[in-house]
Amino acid sequence: MSIDSAPVDQTETARVSLREGLENTFPCNAGRCACLPRDSYSYQCQSTSASTADCVENRCVTEDEWGKGR
Repeated sequence: MSIDSAPVDQTETARVSLREGLENTFPCNAGRCACLPRDSYSYQCQSTSASTADCVENRCVTEDEWGKGR
């Protein structure tokens, strides 16, 4: 398997980076949401009840919302 075929990189800090061509793949586990921190280009997975104060537009995107024009 090449690096480009891996769906998502995920570290212990729950930060993920999207691979080219896979932008429509939700980067988090079910029941979590994807926050794009204001100072980063990588999404951070977090609980849907966590604060969104550090997320762009104060928004954490759920799996249902992911493909609908983030």
